[in-house]
Amino acid sequence: MLRHLSLTSRLTVFFTIVAATVVLGLGFMLLYATDQHFKELDRTTLQDKQRLITEILANAPSPADARLRLNEALNHHHGLHVLVKAPGGEVIFQTQGFSADRSQEGHALPTRVHEGQDFHAIHAQSSPGYDQTQRFDITVGIETAHHQQFLAELQGSLAIYAGIATLISGALGWLAAHQGLTPLRDMKTRAAGVTGQQLERRMPVEAVPIEMADLARELNQMLDRLQEDFLRLSE
Repeated sequence: MLRHLSLTSRLTVFFTIVAATVVLGLGFMLLYATDQHFKELDRTTLQDKQRLITEILANAPSPADARLRLNEALNHHHGLHVLVKAPGGEVIFQTQGFSADRSQEGHALPTRVHEGQDFHAIHAQSSPGYDQTQRFDITVGIETAHHQQFLAELQGSLAIYAGIATLISGALGWLAAHQGLTPLRDMKTRAAGVTGQQLERRMPVEAVPIEMADLARELNQMLDRLQEDFLRLSE
């Protein structure tokens, strides 16, 4: 298909493809970096809440006191989900009917679903102050809806920007190719003006780019040979 296009059109197509690839690549990197930043923020928040829960449990003299302190500290945080279970499955604290399977302990940050909302969660274990022999399961989750909404809006904005940037790049590519090939069109015009009565016309070697200088020299040498042959035939 490209064989039927002019050199200007070919250069424009290739320039547009390169520009679109660069813009899309930068957009993908920005989205990925933003998503990782949000995950790191969620991880930091969850780890802070996990340490708070661990501290509350360590200072609690009884299960009732632990429930009271956890309720006062955690029950009013929007988007935060907490589930604290005793080894036998007894729920020590639970926010808004939250339930979650045990996730990996440590730095893992899996995405789960609760009541139609995605959230990041971490898991840990801690012993209460009133019974150091027990290991409570602690699951802390935070909703990601606001992050996902921001990423969706950012993705839409980047898509619009990428489309506009690609169109502008294509137009600038066509202009650059058209202007860059002006010496070639001048050579074509000069070549078209060469006749038997005007064999003295030559291509402007000094006025063309380096890439076309060799072509201009070869054409001038060809015209020299034609002029010599034409003079011999005339004589």
